[in-house]
Amino acid sequence: MKKIKIVSFLLILALSISLFAEFTVADDEIKVIFFHQELSFDVPPQLIDGRVMVPARKIFETMGAEVWWNDEAQTVTAVKDDIVIVMQIDNPVISVNGEDITLDVPPRLIDGRTLVPVRAVAEGLNAYVSWEEETQTVYISLPPPEVPPTPLPRNSPPDGSVTVISNGTEYKIKGHFLNGCWDNGNGQLIYGDGIAFFMGIASYLEEAADDLPSIPYDADLQVIITGKNPDYVPSYTIYNDKYEWLSSGSLSFPDEPGKYIVCFNVRWTDGAMQYTENLYCFKAIKA
Repeated sequence: MKKIKIVSFLLILALSISLFAEFTVADDEIKVIFFHQELSFDVPPQLIDGRVMVPARKIFETMGAEVWWNDEAQTVTAVKDDIVIVMQIDNPVISVNGEDITLDVPPRLIDGRTLVPVRAVAEGLNAYVSWEEETQTVYISLPPPEVPPTPLPRNSPPDGSVTVISNGTEYKIKGHFLNGCWDNGNGQLIYGDGIAFFMGIASYLEEAADDLPSIPYDADLQVIITGKNPDYVPSYTIYNDKYEWLSSGSLSFPDEPGKYIVCFNVRWTDGAMQYTENLYCFKAIKA
């Protein structure tokens, strides 16, 4: 009888705790994509009360903000350009340029990291945010810069070409100049940033989609590039026939038949640290 009472008490206690516990799901399958690149975190994104929470420092710094942590006040301050965001652990009210905004879920301290709602943080930095329920993925992108960087003088791409070989047939692909190297104001050459790159792809597809070459293939599809910077490996970005992003990285497609858009950039060099970059796109039609 005593054992039954003890077990019953433990069951009631466990049920009571579960009823009052905050609904938290730590899910390694939740992905955060910033300009087609998946972010990695030392503490994985978590779904808390319907909001995706991510480590504050990682997401802020990825988006170009500087971050400070005040241990005594338990606050995170992020600054980017003229935007200042202040958040406090367990406080649902955050400050964005002095304006108070109330969050559905406040910042949390989990496994030694401050987790913050990814949408609130990204939109606070004027980013675009979308959520794909089916794949449990958050997509983040930034608007193009208001004042584009001034391009340095550059040569045409050196001798080289891009050829796509499909089932033994060769197709020559023409390039579209995208960005290249820029002067950062300190006399240093820096490569055009990811924002310019992906905005360039979107702009190019919108203008030239109907003129892209179509290449049929069954299984074999190979891209041959000559004359490029030997230290640079292009990353392929795959879209469906509605120009919706599917994947980035390797040249691979879904198994089902269909029309896919392949885009990749090639960094050319003239041997004197002067780079230019061309964007290449084509339609891959799988039988």
